[in-house]
Amino acid sequence: MHILLVSDGNRSKQLLNSMKRYFSTPDIRAVNILAGEKEALRQYLSEPAGHCVILCDSFESSAFKETSAMLRQLHLKTQAMMISGMDFLMLFKLYGLVDCVDFILLRTIYESAAKNNIKIYPEKDDE
Repeated sequence: MHILLVSDGNRSKQLLNSMKRYFSTPDIRAVNILAGEKEALRQYLSEPAGHCVILCDSFESSAFKETSAMLRQLHLKTQAMMISGMDFLMLFKLYGLVDCVDFILLRTIYESAAKNNIKIYPEKDDE
């Protein structure tokens, strides 16, 4: 399972740099949608890499809209899960869980947190 950080600004790259303070080379990629990195996002999502967990800065941001549209276009709604409202603690916890739990359990964990202003895409009925 892979982790991708997507934001409208530098937040994704700042979080990746923060993770590098704890892990020398974390297996995480970061994309800034407004810096013209849409093609990098498309290329990463097109790679056959199994499941992907995408952390996005906020629900209904340009990053969220662009990424969800790309997931639909590439027919990846069952292989990817996007979680909005990313912050360092969420990323740190997720990074620790990625190798320990499977994709379905991970989705269940974050769905139960949805009442804390976390949005999961695609929603269960959207799949």
